[in-house]
Amino acid sequence: MRSRLRIGVLAATAAGALALTAAPASAATTPWQSPPPLAGLVCGATQAHAGSPGISFKPCIGSDAGGARAMLLVTNGSGGPVTASAQVRTAWGSNADCPATSLRSGQVRSCHGDAVPAAQPQLPSGTLTVNGITDHF
Repeated sequence: MRSRLRIGVLAATAAGALALTAAPASAATTPWQSPPPLAGLVCGATQAHAGSPGISFKPCIGSDAGGARAMLLVTNGSGGPVTASAQVRTAWGSNADCPATSLRSGQVRSCHGDAVPAAQPQLPSGTLTVNGITDHF
């Protein structure tokens, strides 16, 4: 009976440790900002937002002395203000959640995560929601 109890306690402890290590990386809630002046900016293709004419966006990685930083650059060329929010995700830890904010016509804004050490960072993925319509990158 004691050995069954001990085995049960060990199994519960192992399951708890596994649950802690398998938790997804958290994302910083970050306000929209002007694109940071980073050397080594590498971007994917510019995409047109599927449901919002005049809105374009591209996923990028910027690097500086602090490491690599994932970002989504959004340009409002729609001729009027829009409301935008974004989620930026990476496998290497530079994640961000940018809450809904108003972007003026002609404005370029960045939703970016913290700089983290990354040997071979890949372009981020995520979502961009403009005026209630979500698109993926």
